[in-house]
Amino acid sequence: MQSVKVFGLAILGVVIVIMMGVQQLPFNQNLGLFFVFIGGCTSIGVLLDLITHIKVRIRKNNIRKLQP
Repeated sequence: MQSVKVFGLAILGVVIVIMMGVQQLPFNQNLGLFFVFIGGCTSIGVLLDLITHIKVRIRKNNIRKLQP
């Protein structure tokens, strides 16, 4: 349950960073593109962590089913 909160907060942080970058793009500021780039890279990392976490949970559940 605690890991779900951590992943939720990480996703919320990534969304905030990307939105900050998108809001700065029309003003032709360099920080906007930087924030969008950092947010995109971070979202890929969070997605990979989430997929790994789900795979581990599935593997643990399958091992528990095999035990008598």
